[in-house]
Amino acid sequence: ILLLEILDVTTKIQEEIPELYTLLEETPLFLNYQNSEIEPINYQQYVESLELQLKDFQKIEFKNNNTH
Repeated sequence: ILLLEILDVTTKIQEEIPELYTLLEETPLFLNYQNSEIEPINYQQYVESLELQLKDFQKIEFKNNNTH
């Protein structure tokens, strides 16, 4: 379920804010399926981080669009 949430949020980011999407690889936990040390809590924290980034960028975009 967490991976589906991550996919959903990253898809939204890719569609709505492509400039943010290109920066996702710089996020500390970019999905690394080879790393067996990643725990479910790490994925939960990652999806929460993605959601916060998306909300922040949406707020910025909203402000920018309403100041012009």
